[in-house]
Amino acid sequence: MPRKMIALSAAAASLAAVFAAAPAQALTVTSDANGLRLNEPGFTRADIKLTLVFSGGVKYRVETPNFGQNAITTGTGCVNQSSVGTAVALCNRVKPIVSEVSLGTSRLDKFAVDPGFPDPIVVNDTKGGPDSYQLGAGSDFARGGTGDEFIGGAGNDDLATRGGGLEGGAGNDTLRALNQPDFTNDTNDMLGGPGNDTLTAEGVTLVGMVGGEGTDTFDPNGSRGFVDSRDGVKEQVSCGKRKRFLRLINSGRPRRRAIVDLTDAPNDASLIKGGCATVDRAPNGEKTAAQLVKDSAKLRRGKAGVKVKCTTRARCRGRVSLTVKGRTSSTRYSIRGRRTATIRLNARRGNATVRIRERGRKGARTTRAALKVTR
Repeated sequence: MPRKMIALSAAAASLAAVFAAAPAQALTVTSDANGLRLNEPGFTRADIKLTLVFSGGVKYRVETPNFGQNAITTGTGCVNQSSVGTAVALCNRVKPIVSEVSLGTSRLDKFAVDPGFPDPIVVNDTKGGPDSYQLGAGSDFARGGTGDEFIGGAGNDDLATRGGGLEGGAGNDTLRALNQPDFTNDTNDMLGGPGNDTLTAEGVTLVGMVGGEGTDTFDPNGSRGFVDSRDGVKEQVSCGKRKRFLRLINSGRPRRRAIVDLTDAPNDASLIKGGCATVDRAPNGEKTAAQLVKDSAKLRRGKAGVKVKCTTRARCRGRVSLTVKGRTSSTRYSIRGRRTATIRLNARRGNATVRIRERGRKGARTTRAALKVTR
């Protein structure tokens, strides 16, 4: 046989071996006394839809696109019903739980169930990301990798991710932001939703915590970002203190901010002392209009210039005060909408607290922040 023909035959054999091995990368589906398990170990991008159907009893239906190869491999308790373009597995509902969802290293994997899907779902996806998961009405447990997003839906969910997004939905949920170097600026967006939720962060991370309706618990553990508990329900809020070396590497980055209502505890001074850099306090449904622009002010001729921005279209009016080493200086301000003004106050060098107070529809709106007066 000519050498070219031998080479072509070898290449064809290699390609055949590759395609023959493709099913090993397929989504494997099994269902037994331990529940339904879905495992996709390879690099194929997954787009999985899971539903309950009635076919001689209630069964699981697993669907994913089928691009010319065997996208699903069925094991115990499941039957392959794939067709051109769509891979389908029909599985017995031996135990009403999805005991494992584990996807591969591909980015942008998707997994979704209907919002009313009743069975609890367990997700263990610490590999490639960002991936997205739409969970159902059961009490779900999920651990994600970098950038993964989870929507828990109804039920008491326990969700965790690293630099991704978490939405608890209805129920008493636990949301956790896992260790993530905060110099990456990947925000852990966390929304508790209706219910008494617990939102926590660990290690070095950037968080945006919003409790939603209910009596929520916040523990950002000194992470940068913000905590928003302004829902009209009395809640205990904390920012947490940071280690000294973390304060050093975070110079100039977003600071720890608490957004609270008039009923939340503790008071502003205690929140600042406890690690918050800024505390915005206003009645539920309102926002503070005037905001501190910089966390430092330069001292000139015995006065410090505090920069304040009016964030609304309407003119901002109120009073600003600056306290340094027990001495307080205050004055009224009037700033045009969307403009920034430098307000000069008697001061001395050192660590200070600035307080901006304005009148709201249902009560006072205040911003209190830590500020450093320098020469």
